[in-house]
Parts: sequence; structure tokens; C-alpha cells
Amino acid sequence: FFDDILVELLQALQGIVGGNLAEFRQSLLVACVVVLPRISLGEFERISQVGIPTVLTMHGVIHDDVPVSSLVLDILARVVIFAANHAPESAFVMCRHFTHLTSSLVSEAKETFELNKTSAAMVRNTFHCACNVLRHLPHSRERNSLEVLLISSALVSLQTLNASRAHKHWASTLVRGLPHASVAKKQLEGALLA
Repeated sequence: FFDDILVELLQALQGIVGGNLAEFRQSLLVACVVVLPRISLGEFERISQVGIPTVLTMHGVIHDDVPVSSLVLDILARVVIFAANHAPESAFVMCRHFTHLTSSLVSEAKETFELNKTSAAMVRNTFHCACNVLRHLPHSRERNSLEVLLISSALVSLQTLNASRAHKHWASTLVRGLPHASVAKKQLEGALLA
């Protein structure tokens, strides 16, 4: 049901904004911010596995060399940033959906992390997306609650990344790029040292 709503909303927005890729990405963000805060986690799983990939396929955004789940995760990271800046009342729900997806992806990838490059890339992508959202959070009333969710998501990814020296080094570079006095930076640096 919500897959259809998302597709219809996006098609309506596309009709308004035209057909270029930048406008498509912006309309996808708006569509997600409108639809996703009103759905349950079960409905979100269906939208993230079926609805958003369908929309991406319709617009030729899916590429063979990039897993669909990575594209969906990147879109949701952008949606959380967009919501935090433009629709703060829905940012927490969006962030909860994002962290739920990252946990699911890391759980799946953890089993084959050291043997499979795709699994390693997925865990790295979840950590990268969480850090990217943390880096772009505006200073607002909602920031603390969003930061708690995002830190827990990043820590889940970091547990797996810590198994490899090269991945740990890569992760430390991202953590150094977080805002200097942020709670997230301190907690993630502590986890890297553990």
C-alpha cells in the first residue's frame, strides 16, 4: 500500500519538477519525508526493499555494480539530513527507520564480513552513512535524540569494522572528520581505542 503511495507521490512530484536527475533526487527526498514518518517498521522494510528500489529502477538510477541496499541506505541518510534541517518534527522517525535498516544490513553482512568484499563494503557504507548524517546534523532541540540513535548505529558497524586493522584505520579517518567537540566523536574515538 505505502509502496504505491510513494510511487504515486514521486510521479506527481516528477510531473511538477521535470525530468532531470537533480530534481528527481530532491523530489525523492521530499516524497520520503512525506510518506516515511507515517509508517510502521514493517511497512518501512517493505518500502526500503520494494518501493524505493522500484522508484529507482523506474528512473534508471540503479547500477549493476552498486547493491540496491547501498543506494537505499544512502537515500535514507540524505532523507534524515533533509528532515533534520527542513522537517524536524519527522526527523526522529526517519532516523529510527535509518538505524533499523543499518542494523539489519550489518547483521546480514557480519557473517561473511571477512570473506566477502560486498559484505565488507556494506558495513563500511553503513558506518560512512551514519557518520555523514552525524556530520550534517543541525544544532536543534532534536539533535540529542538523533545523535543517540546515530551513535548506536555507528557503534554496531564499528564493532564489525574493528575486526580488521585496515577497516579500523579507515573508520578512524571518518571519525576524525566529525565535529570537534561532539559527543559522537568522543564516543566513537573511545570505541576505536577499545
